[in-house]
Amino acid sequence: MFPQNRPPAHLQAPSAASGAAVAASAIPSTPQSLKLTYPETLDRIKEEFQFLQNQYHSLKLECEKLATEKTEIQRHYVMYYEMSYGLNIEMHKQVGLGGLGALSSSLVPAPWPSFAIWALKGCPHR
Repeated sequence: MFPQNRPPAHLQAPSAASGAAVAASAIPSTPQSLKLTYPETLDRIKEEFQFLQNQYHSLKLECEKLATEKTEIQRHYVMYYEMSYGLNIEMHKQVGLGGLGALSSSLVPAPWPSFAIWALKGCPHR
């Protein structure tokens, strides 16, 4: 787990070589002040665990919020897609009907004006 079965540097007692570096920093150079006791180590582990739990909880809430937002966006997408599809169909119907009207008027000649008046007034032979 640790290189050469050594604990992490912050848990090791200072060596003679690092004593100068420790003395150069603002940390007192007595070996007793650098060693952590078991209760201190356990407290530190508990604090780190609590921090990680809080971070996990906040990330989980954010993930749930994003999942809800994704679902809502997908609903809007489907709604807009259906509206667009329906509008496209209606436009094709209008173009098709307009084309049919032009086609029918070119094939069937327009009625005479007298026939139009007769059709509007109604047939006298009823």
